[in-house]
Amino acid sequence: MWGRAPSRACPFCRSPERSRGGSRRGQAERSSAAAAKSDWLPKLPLGFYYVLAVVTLFSLGNSSDMFLVLRAGNIGIPASRAPLLGLVFNITFTLLSWPAGKFSDRFSRSAIAAAGYFVFAIVYFVFALAPSQLAIWLTMAFYGLFYALTNPVLKALVVETVPGEARGRALGIYFFLTSLTTLLASVITGALWKAYGAPVPFYLSAGIAAFSAFALLAHRSHMRPVKA
Repeated sequence: MWGRAPSRACPFCRSPERSRGGSRRGQAERSSAAAAKSDWLPKLPLGFYYVLAVVTLFSLGNSSDMFLVLRAGNIGIPASRAPLLGLVFNITFTLLSWPAGKFSDRFSRSAIAAAGYFVFAIVYFVFALAPSQLAIWLTMAFYGLFYALTNPVLKALVVETVPGEARGRALGIYFFLTSLTTLLASVITGALWKAYGAPVPFYLSAGIAAFSAFALLAHRSHMRPVKA
């Protein structure tokens, strides 16, 4: 009498239990990978990307301040007085930074930053004309208002457009793009200065700043209630 042959596992077949276990492991791995990806590449709000686009555009016209010193030298202000130009600028910036930050906590940050961009446009327009040495000194003092209105306010504007858990990444993206475009702006300014003369890059920067200011005004940031 013949005995039953021992059963042999088919090398090309999977048991239902093993198949289900592998499927669950694959889904877990895919979900963990997607979660890790979303941590590094979060879906940030549209308002953040709008502000980022405007600030990046502005940065294309925001070249190094050394070009202001060079332009001042074109109309007779010697390079030895460059530290005094910087001192005039820093006095205004220091005196107005705290009031500008206080206003940004009570009113629209977009409007305050836009005002700073308009200040920048005026400064670069005057430097393009360079009517006199006195105008350059006064405009350099006025230039400090631009930094007071934008330096702390834009960071706060970026922060308020994103949820709390994404603020670090949002600021990292902001600083990366603005630093990169500011470097590119200096290259563009130098090339235009060499090819077309000193006024042209200043006119261009003034135009970009004015356009960026209107674009920021179109963005509605949160209004803060004014306390009595």
